[in-house]
Amino acid sequence: MLERLLAHPELASGRATAIWASVVDPSAVARCIDASEGAAVDLRVGGAFGSTQGARVALRGTVERIAYGDPVGGDIAVVASGGLRAVLTSRRKPFHFIRDFTQLGLAPAECDLTVVKIGYLVPDLYDAAKGWVLGLTPGGVDQDIVRLGHHGLERPIYPLDSQMAAPDLAAVIVH
Repeated sequence: MLERLLAHPELASGRATAIWASVVDPSAVARCIDASEGAAVDLRVGGAFGSTQGARVALRGTVERIAYGDPVGGDIAVVASGGLRAVLTSRRKPFHFIRDFTQLGLAPAECDLTVVKIGYLVPDLYDAAKGWVLGLTPGGVDQDIVRLGHHGLERPIYPLDSQMAAPDLAAVIVH
């Protein structure tokens, strides 16, 4: 997703704005800290953990903000590249609340797009969203259950077996 955002002409030029949160990359955060706020950086980020280990994305920009010692995320760096603000953390940190952004000087309500790497919108983000899209991507919290490759199940089972008719999943209210 970061690679696609960086390649988008409107974001690259700064005509559009976005926040992307986040990727765990302790070495990239350390490089931002060494460079200091306001410095230009040329990084390769991502791929430090999980199934995407080794996959890295080029990120060139300016260190806009450094936050030290977040109780969950550790040290955090915000790198500005065109209209994009990429959040890098030294430890895993979900961005579930608007305050997670505002504490870094970021204002999601003023951006054209905010991208969070979580499996669903938690209430605080859902209430703030003007609209939302869920991107099903591989990784540690993959929500595409067909892609996960379940084994040892009694078959057929929906939605793993494509030949099975979709069942009625409407909610039933029981009094």
